[in-house]
Amino acid sequence: MLRLAAESSVERSKLAYERLRSSAEETTETLESAFKVASDGQTAINNKAIDLLRLNANSFFDLAKSLTEAKSLSEVVVLQTQFARTQFETLSAQAKEMSGLVQKVATDTAAPLNAAAVRTFGSKPDLAA
Repeated sequence: MLRLAAESSVERSKLAYERLRSSAEETTETLESAFKVASDGQTAINNKAIDLLRLNANSFFDLAKSLTEAKSLSEVVVLQTQFARTQFETLSAQAKEMSGLVQKVATDTAAPLNAAAVRTFGSKPDLAA
């Protein structure tokens, strides 16, 4: 009788350990996946920021060249005004583009975590509560 109880206890302990180990492995895989997505996303954001910086710097250099070739003060004013208007529109579009990219990276990064929450809780937890 005592032996049977001990064997049963050992078996339950083995099962509990196996569930714990499996859960820990799944959690590790989920976190690794989320970190990989976040890292790749951050690289994409950095690359996009560098590209936009390069484009904006080239625009400023083009303006500087145009200003040095201007024949009159009124032409300088026109060039500067056109540049300011164009640059405002460009920067506004770039800000929207970066915002969209950041939002996509955040959503993609959260996807493995949301999937794990659904597996664990049956639905995505309400974090606003």
